[in-house]
Amino acid sequence: MNNEEKIISMLETLTGKVDNIDNRLINVEDRLINVEGDVISIKVKIENEIEKNIRLLAEGHQGLVDRLWHVPDEIEDIKDSVSLLDFLQKQMIKKQNS
Repeated sequence: MNNEEKIISMLETLTGKVDNIDNRLINVEDRLINVEGDVISIKVKIENEIEKNIRLLAEGHQGLVDRLWHVPDEIEDIKDSVSLLDFLQKQMIKKQNS
């Protein structure tokens, strides 16, 4: 094999390798396009659905928190009512026994 044939053989090998690299690069580009499409889809879903649901959840949570702030006052009112009823019951029992 002379030098020209060796060079041609090497060029053919390199051409094959370059073609292989081109094909792999095309595959990577196609996959990247798919990933970009998925990312856009996920971003839209986050913006339209998840953020809305989080906002609604936060609003509902705030309502519960507001109600919980009033629970100690309501408990105190209930305690006062029970104490009053207990006192009145004892008074009625005393009255009946006398």
